[in-house]
Amino acid sequence: MSLTQERKQFDERFIKPLDTRRLCELTSAADALGMKGLVDLTSRALARVIEGKTPEEIRETFNLPDDLTGALRRRPSSITGRADLPVCVHRGGEAGAREGAH
Repeated sequence: MSLTQERKQFDERFIKPLDTRRLCELTSAADALGMKGLVDLTSRALARVIEGKTPEEIRETFNLPDDLTGALRRRPSSITGRADLPVCVHRGGEAGAREGAH
């Protein structure tokens, strides 16, 4: 088995047991510590969590408020990289806000 295959297997075993909340916490911590590799790994795992879900299902998964007006709901939007956007919001309602745009 190659080193790349071993690392992929290790990464999968490391990430798989984490629930969404822990995954969000780990992503936020890795981002704050500048650990790009871990941010990439956890971000890919979070992307798999939301893949194929409707906006409503994503809001439920991450406990996000539905604060869009009717007009905004009808037009597509994108994340702008604003520093005040939460990285993740946990079931307890706490947001892991970014401390600066990257």
